[in-house]
Amino acid sequence: MTIRKEITSSLAVILFGIVFLLYSARYPLDTWACPGPGAFPLVVGVMLLLLAFLQLGQSLWKWKRSEIPGTAPKRSGSVVAFFRENPGEKAAFTLIAVFVLYILGIRWLGFFVSTFLFVILASRISEAKGWGGPVLLSVGINVFCYLLFVVWLKLNFPNGLLF
Repeated sequence: MTIRKEITSSLAVILFGIVFLLYSARYPLDTWACPGPGAFPLVVGVMLLLLAFLQLGQSLWKWKRSEIPGTAPKRSGSVVAFFRENPGEKAAFTLIAVFVLYILGIRWLGFFVSTFLFVILASRISEAKGWGGPVLLSVGINVFCYLLFVVWLKLNFPNGLLF
């Protein structure tokens, strides 16, 4: 990962941590002896911010020390060329797109169908070999979620047009 990407990702995680802390401030903390629902998100958000600031500091330190006058990073002209040169980023952006489609698909396809498709697609994007493993993983996750949440905890999942 290049130093610019490390800095950018650190800033993105810092922004996420701030938004996370602001959102979790809605929950009461109660006392430390008997913590309320806001205690765990507070600890997670603070740890997230501390780690992100640590990563940002390390990235800035590396950037300052490795800066050589007269050299500029090589840039590709098009998005297609960028993804051709960086297949890892292509997979990451594809996973993000599939995740967004998964969230949108829950409403129309239902939780179990969209989760089944999402796990298979995410496994294949993550370079799983063959189709058997992703299908078995997807079935296993759906069975586990059904048994845990529907049978044992008696919760309802969003139903779609299919299931």
